[in-house]
Amino acid sequence: MVKPPVHRIYEFESFRFDVAHLMLYRGEVEISLAPKAAQTLLTLIERRGEILSKDELMENIWNDSIVEEANLTQYVHVLRKTLGKSADGKPLIETLRRRGYRFNGDVRCLESQTNGNSAPFASKTQTADKPETNRRFLLKTLVFVAFAALFIFAVSAFLSSRTGALPAVTLKRLTPDRNVFQPTISPDGKYLVYAAQEKEAGKTLRLKDLTSGSEVQIMPESSEYSDLAFSSDGKQIYYLTSVFGGPNLTLARIPLFGGKPQIILKNVVSPPAISPDGKRIAIIKLDTGLTVLEENGESIVITLDLLKPRFTPIVWNSQMSWSPDSERVAICGRNADGQAKILDYSIKNKSGEYFSTPNFSEIDDVLWLADGSGLLITAKEKSGEPYQIRRIYYPSGEATRITRDFNDYDWMSLSADSKTLVVGQNITKTNLWVTPFDDLENPKQISFGSEAQDGYHGLAVAPNGKIIFTSPRSGNIDLWQMNADGSNQQPLTDNQGSMNISPRITADGRYIVFASSRGGDKPHIWRMDANGQNPLQLTRGANGERFFDISTEGNRIFYATENSQKQMTTLQVSIDGGEPSALADNYRTSGAIAQSPDGKLLMRYVYLPESKEPWKYGIFPVEGGEPLKLLGIPASRNLVRWATDDKSLLYIKTETSQLWRQPIDGGAPTMLADLKNGSLFNFVLSPDYKQIVFARGSQFSEAVLIENFGK
Repeated sequence: MVKPPVHRIYEFESFRFDVAHLMLYRGEVEISLAPKAAQTLLTLIERRGEILSKDELMENIWNDSIVEEANLTQYVHVLRKTLGKSADGKPLIETLRRRGYRFNGDVRCLESQTNGNSAPFASKTQTADKPETNRRFLLKTLVFVAFAALFIFAVSAFLSSRTGALPAVTLKRLTPDRNVFQPTISPDGKYLVYAAQEKEAGKTLRLKDLTSGSEVQIMPESSEYSDLAFSSDGKQIYYLTSVFGGPNLTLARIPLFGGKPQIILKNVVSPPAISPDGKRIAIIKLDTGLTVLEENGESIVITLDLLKPRFTPIVWNSQMSWSPDSERVAICGRNADGQAKILDYSIKNKSGEYFSTPNFSEIDDVLWLADGSGLLITAKEKSGEPYQIRRIYYPSGEATRITRDFNDYDWMSLSADSKTLVVGQNITKTNLWVTPFDDLENPKQISFGSEAQDGYHGLAVAPNGKIIFTSPRSGNIDLWQMNADGSNQQPLTDNQGSMNISPRITADGRYIVFASSRGGDKPHIWRMDANGQNPLQLTRGANGERFFDISTEGNRIFYATENSQKQMTTLQVSIDGGEPSALADNYRTSGAIAQSPDGKLLMRYVYLPESKEPWKYGIFPVEGGEPLKLLGIPASRNLVRWATDDKSLLYIKTETSQLWRQPIDGGAPTMLADLKNGSLFNFVLSPDYKQIVFARGSQFSEAVLIENFGK
């Protein structure tokens, strides 16, 4: 007689894995996994304790097709984040550098033979004699388990009431095959609109039917679609773009399925917030402040000074939100002491109060829940951490975590009833590559790691050839060093502050200067010896400093900081510390600062309020004064370096893998290299300008549906 098939389940920690159906559960909650991710997990479980190379896994899982190694890396990344750590603190799926992966969990295998009856699972070690005894034993066991479950539930409920912990949330990927930005759900929860990165440099605007899964392109490829929002009736889509000219961005509107854009407002710097009643749009203009567009076409302009004394809103890509009664706007920003706050601002009364919230390092996005019971926010507890989603209860200010992983969440969207939450989840991976400057298109990889972000937050090359780079591999963002060939990697700032970034090295190799959050949460500029010893704090601005450069002589630091009027200005301070002094001009600055190799010029990213294109890279005399030249450079992440000739600047073109050169006399830019495979996120030249080091990798953003976030 043919034996019925065996139904096998693996249990580990709080998880169950159903082999027959390739389904993963945490308790009774189903966790959605792609089929190949589930097969990857099954292979690791069945070979638990063994180190499986990438080649072994790929041969086992993709033996019928040809795929890139990145597919496996992505699935392992998802599994690591989903499973987390075991009770002893060890990751359930461990990455062993250059060797492969290992499953570390203690696994219990349950098996039964399926014959059409609904028999319970029996352990492999359970005996089958004495059926009556077994039935009594099973009954007692079930009673015990039921009481235990009830006890655990009661304890969990008690703890939840004490700690505000939410039930286990579930995440579902909505756009696994596309690199998308600002995914936004329609008020009725039926549609999803997002900006999709295409193979070339541009983006398209796409609309997805969440019921059928079908999608359609509603706007052609362009240089900019961002900060999306639906009208309250779901019939129109708002977005920001730079294609209509004028300073900063323009708010435009199109019908649901696309059409000719209608220009609504120019010179805006924040996403639009649509009131629930559909009668108002709140947005921030840089020249006037908070602007509320009324249904009748009129507008209310509220200067930033009126928002609250010395309150500074976060603008670019920071979401505001209307209260359910369409009378107040929640705005993310900072108070006079630089603390992250959310302002509850009444449009009618032109006054506001801060929401009660925990002390976060940064708060970037805010959404009111439809019933008025609280807010959803993206925030960081420490400056070096990724943005995570939290629920803030109103009016108590009690906070609970909704996400708890190593990815960044930089956009949120709710249906009108607040039952459906869609977020933008970002995953960034970078490794280091080096190449001679005269052979840019053939770089050699020198750092490896499937979960790495090496060099993303800064790079430097010392006179002796050692490379200093940032990496979060220790938990915080720390500075590391290695030889020019990638060997002998060692930490320089081992968990001293949550963030140590932007390393620079003096010409004699004696000091490393960097921005660090040690001693607080805001980054300040520090100096340490080349071996990481004898740290010295050089700046102490109220809201921190992170953009700076070392003078060619190595005796002073040029840096950007906020003045008493909440405007960014450029100061200088001795390499040994002391009182800073201002440069001889009043130009507002934000971002890149770099001195030319000959020491005569200073490149600064400045704001020109009267210009139609206000953000420019200015070439200034080193001591300040009027700019000799103003340049519009499409530089990725505001990273611009001097070339060795003192007559041109190097930059990575935004959203490309291309390195470009821009003459400072205003001549036409030229492309030096296009590395194509992967993206470029940072770069630095060696002191002799003969070598260049890239942080190269991938940055993937997708739309994720979150369920059980507020039950």
